[in-house]
This record gives sequence, structure tokens and C-alpha cells, in this order.
Amino acid sequence: MPLYAWVCHSCHATNPAGSEACGACGCPAVASVADIEEAKTGVIQPPRLSRKQWQAQRRTEIATLPFWKKPVAYALQAMRVVGAVFVLSGIFDLSIRAGLFGFGIILVAELLFSLLKGRPYFWEGN
Repeated sequence: MPLYAWVCHSCHATNPAGSEACGACGCPAVASVADIEEAKTGVIQPPRLSRKQWQAQRRTEIATLPFWKKPVAYALQAMRVVGAVFVLSGIFDLSIRAGLFGFGIILVAELLFSLLKGRPYFWEGN
């Protein structure tokens, strides 16, 4: 709870010191991006997965694929790792080109994996 007058991140209403939520829209004083979007749109944002949860979800998604799609899924996972190596090399070498190339590889791998699952990434609302 802020000890000063503050402006809501969602509706931009002024709130008195000591209030924990906006008096106009109910957005918390200390709000995450998901809290702000939820207050603006009214749509409940799904909780962000931790890295461990995301990896478990990915393993489950691959396990549910038909046998003939699994080698492609594992190749796309390897492609993501290669992209991550390029991103890291771009960070350590201060090379924008390598970083962007790595992000491109990761993006293509994710899009192809979502197509492999049968649900294109851009149709999931992400």
C-alpha cells in the first residue's frame, strides 16, 4: 500500500495515500501487467507459468502427439535450443544480428510446433 497519493495504472483515477486498490475500478495499487489488463478489459488473465511448469506442459503436449509427429516435435525442440544459443551468443558478443536470428529461429519453431499440435499459435489468443 503506497504511503502517497497515486494514480491508477488502469483508469488513471487519483487515489489517496494508504489505499490498497483504486476506488474507481478496483485495480490494485501495486499491480502486475495481468492485473492492469484484467481491470481494463474485465477478462481474467491466466496465471503465468513458471519455467518448470512450462517444461512439464510441453512434455505433456509432446507425449499426447501421435507417434509419427513425435520426431518432428523433438526436432523443433532442438531448433528452439539452437535459437537460444544464437540469442545468448548475441547477448555476449553484443551482436544484434545474432540475437534477432536466434529469436527468429525460436519463433519459427514455436509456430511450427503449434501447427503440429493442430492449433495455430495465433488462434489461441496469445
